[in-house]
Amino acid sequence: MVPKDLPQAPKRRRNRVIRRRRQMFTRLLIAAAGTLLLGLVPALRGLLWAHVAIDVLLAGYVLYLRREVRLEAQRHEVVRDLHHQDEAAAAAAALSRRDDDAALGG
Repeated sequence: MVPKDLPQAPKRRRNRVIRRRRQMFTRLLIAAAGTLLLGLVPALRGLLWAHVAIDVLLAGYVLYLRREVRLEAQRHEVVRDLHHQDEAAAAAAALSRRDDDAALGG
């Protein structure tokens, strides 16, 4: 049995990916803010090193997200170009068939 919402599957999958990325980014921001605030307490100065590590992770994650967005845009462009090529090929084939039919009939 085929699910009724099969055409919506890519959109749902994309929304889940966006939600997971947003949650991870939020968690890293909360961890960075928390370790910074706790690191300001004199007895917990060692947490400042944890804060630096989380900042490095956050910067790396932002770079990863930028790379993913760029790759996604490239994939979308390739798919769009392929779709236009398919449409052009279909139109050329239809024109060729029409010309062939006219030559045979006339």
